[in-house]
Amino acid sequence: MRNAIVLTLMLLSVAVAGCTRAEPIGCNNIVEPVFSSFPVTVTDPSPVRDWIVANYAVSGELLRESTTRDGLDFYWSLNNKQYRVSVSPMGSFLASDWQGTKPTLKEVIACNGLPASYDAHQLPPIDVSELTIFAIWYPQKNMLIRTAQSSGGFVINEGTVFESVMLFGPAEFAIGQEKYKPWPAKLSDVQIVPWR
Repeated sequence: MRNAIVLTLMLLSVAVAGCTRAEPIGCNNIVEPVFSSFPVTVTDPSPVRDWIVANYAVSGELLRESTTRDGLDFYWSLNNKQYRVSVSPMGSFLASDWQGTKPTLKEVIACNGLPASYDAHQLPPIDVSELTIFAIWYPQKNMLIRTAQSSGGFVINEGTVFESVMLFGPAEFAIGQEKYKPWPAKLSDVQIVPWR
């Protein structure tokens, strides 16, 4: 639950209406090769810290730590991305936010295939504006790719730009799984659930 709230707040802080594209983003920039070895079921911070240092060569001041009610969070920035890893009794969670060129839905699908399911819903109005969350789920990779954009005129199409990729285990995904619908045969059948 804590991660869901933190994710929502994180997405709210980076939400944008669009992104100017200079060039396509490569598949290794969407799903980094090291993601496949991320320890999503590990509940001890030590091996997770070791994984971060081994795969990102960050330590000391570059790798910040923060104790939370449920465990420990790690933060770092590298190569135009910001990262956060949370370790709790439910397992480990990684979030990576693109700060430069962001991938489109077309690029994500070209690199990863069709997702298993999706969630598209409006959040309640906060400070006058409404946001729409759009997320696609790849269970075989423990991966969720999300964006949060202004609800006004938000349309899901091949050019929809994503903000972040998240990795977490089945226990964490199960918390909000009821919102997810199977990926449709046609992209035009993706439905945004309005805020009630």
